[in-house]
Amino acid sequence: MTAPERPSSTLQDLVAHIGFLLVIPAFALRLVARAGNRPMLLAISWLFQGLALLAVLAGMAIAAHRSARPSPGMWGLLALWIFGTTLAALNTRA
Repeated sequence: MTAPERPSSTLQDLVAHIGFLLVIPAFALRLVARAGNRPMLLAISWLFQGLALLAVLAGMAIAAHRSARPSPGMWGLLALWIFGTTLAALNTRA
């Protein structure tokens, strides 16, 4: 009896994991920055958010180059990125 095949990780999955590791601290930094009115932390959170967007674009480009569909992790990262950016945009102070 053979063991069931394990799905192998792809480069897209690695890029998605890196993106998740960038977007989650961006949320936390943004919350801390808003609570204490710290503009430097807010700028760093937007830097992390921008790097996460680059991870999304890199993962989608890898999928397009291979003529394949993006992995579910890439779609999850894109959804999390959109959620975070929308939440940040709605939570700005005038």
